[in-house]
Amino acid sequence: MWLYFAAVALISCHHNSALVKKAGIDFNSKRKTLGLPLLPKNWTLVKNRGGYFEWMPLHNPDSLVFSSKQVRVKNDKLYSEGNVFFGGKKYHTIDGDFFEELSISCDFDKDGNVSKWNCSYRTSEYKFNGLDIPFDKPVTKHQADSIISNWGLAYVQK
Repeated sequence: MWLYFAAVALISCHHNSALVKKAGIDFNSKRKTLGLPLLPKNWTLVKNRGGYFEWMPLHNPDSLVFSSKQVRVKNDKLYSEGNVFFGGKKYHTIDGDFFEELSISCDFDKDGNVSKWNCSYRTSEYKFNGLDIPFDKPVTKHQADSIISNWGLAYVQK
């Protein structure tokens, strides 16, 4: 019985390894053509569960940083990808502090091309009793790229 579980674990790891490779660095050439942030080679896989993968840098500063990449795979095909960036503006809320945040995500079609962009910018446009009120607003991919550029972050490696 133990040998059976060990064999299943090895097969699962191998399967996940192939998916990790497919959704990870191997997809960077396609990411570049699609205008998606590339997965840096020195990032660490921090989650690998049921077709969900997440990579992060080993040392992540608080602000002005490309913070994480999440990829979902369904039926051995890339399904979606999300990327999170933090800007330099810090806001103070009743629940604590947060940095402005930009999310660039997309869904893929069956051929691995972007079928839908989902971008949002988290900021604060209002104050109440001296505290910032968090506000998430949808932005276009072009606006998201402009925000990243204004922050001085280059997320597509040449």
